[in-house]
Amino acid sequence: MKNKVRQRYMAFSCVVALVIVNIFSFVLIYKETNEFLSLIPSQKEAVTYQQRVEQLSLLGGPTKDETVNITAETAGSVLGSNQRVSLSGNIYYADMANGERSNKWAVLIHGFMMTGELMANAVGQMYLDQGYNVLAPDLRGAGNSQGKTGMGYSESLDIWDWLTFLNMNYSVDEIIVHGISLGGATTLQLWSQKEQGRDLVSQHVTGLVDDCGYTSMTGIIEGLLSVPDGIQQLSEMLNLPELPSLYELIGRENVKKFLINFVGVGLNESNFDYDQDTFATGRAFSDVPILVIHGTSDTTVPYNNSVTVINEAKNRNLKATFWSVEGQPHAFIVAGINKQQYRNQIINFVNEVTKNPIDSSQLPSNNGDSSNTVIAITSKVEELFNGMLDIIRQIFPKR
Repeated sequence: MKNKVRQRYMAFSCVVALVIVNIFSFVLIYKETNEFLSLIPSQKEAVTYQQRVEQLSLLGGPTKDETVNITAETAGSVLGSNQRVSLSGNIYYADMANGERSNKWAVLIHGFMMTGELMANAVGQMYLDQGYNVLAPDLRGAGNSQGKTGMGYSESLDIWDWLTFLNMNYSVDEIIVHGISLGGATTLQLWSQKEQGRDLVSQHVTGLVDDCGYTSMTGIIEGLLSVPDGIQQLSEMLNLPELPSLYELIGRENVKKFLINFVGVGLNESNFDYDQDTFATGRAFSDVPILVIHGTSDTTVPYNNSVTVINEAKNRNLKATFWSVEGQPHAFIVAGINKQQYRNQIINFVNEVTKNPIDSSQLPSNNGDSSNTVIAITSKVEELFNGMLDIIRQIFPKR
C-alpha cells in the first residue's frame, strides 16, 4: 500500500514539475514575442503614414533573389538628359511546385517614404503565392535609385523602362502593375503611357491596381494644405526639411511653381499642365482593367481621387473595379489592416484578368507572410499559456 502511495506521489510530483517547466517556457516565449510586437505600432497607434511605413521594416517579408539595375532612358528622352538616372530594383521568384520559372510577373510600385523592398513586404507574398514573380523597383530618389521624386509622371516613364527590361530579359506572359500612394499615382499615369506607338498591352500588361493614388500633382498638394498637419506630411513625403511659407503655396499657380522649381518634378511651364494631370484632355488609355482601392478616411490622398478614377474609366468604357474600404486610412495595407480581405481582392482580380491561368497544382505551397506567422505564434502561445493556467487551477483549486 505504501509503495502505491509513493508511486502516485512521485507521478503527481513529475506532472507538477512538468507543468511548472512548461509554464516558465511559455511565459518566456510569450514575453519575448510580446516584446517584439511591442516594437510595432498597433493598428490603432499607427495613425500616421510614416508609422505604417516603419512597421513594414520591422515585420519583414519575402527574401529577394536578385538586384537589377537599369538606366531611365525614356525619362531622359522625354524630359531631358538630366532625368536619365540609374534605377535599382529587387526581383523575387515564385517558388513553383514543378521547379520551373514562372512567366507571370507583378511590378510593385511603392509609395512616399518607402522602397521597393518595403513594398514587397506589404503585398509581395500575395503575388508570389499566386505564381507571379515580383519586380519591386526603387523609384527615383528612393532606396538605391538616383534622382529625385517626380510625383508620378517621371516615375511612370521609369516603370515603362522596367516593363521593357522584363520583356527583353525574361520569359513574360502577363504582367500586373500594382501601386500604392505615389505608386498608385504612377500606375494611373502609366495607364495612358505610350512610347513609339506602343501601349501597355504591347508590354504584356493585363491588369493595374491603384491603391489610393492621386490624379494630379497640384490636387494632392492642395489637398494636403487643407488639413491641419498637411505641411508636416508634405515635408515628410517629399523629404524636404524646409518648405516655402503657407502663403507662398496658396493658389494653383503657386503650387505649380513650387512643384517645378522647388520640388523639381522634371516638368516645365510648357508641359506641366498636361503631364501632371492623369485625365488631361486628349489622353488615350490602354484597354487594361484596373482595380481601384481606397479607404474612406484617407486624409493624405482624398477619397474622391478614386471616385474620379472610376468615373473617368466609365466615361472611357474602360473596365474598372472599385473596392471602397469604410473607415480606413491612407495606404492601410502598409500597416497590415484588412490584410486577408485585401489578399482576397488581389486573388480575385488576378483570376479575372489572367488569360492563361496557372494550374493550381503548380502554385507554391508555402506562405512566407512573416507578419501573419508572428501573430499566429503569439495567439497560439497565449492559448497554450492559458491552458496551463487552467491545469494548475484544477490541481490546486481555490478553497
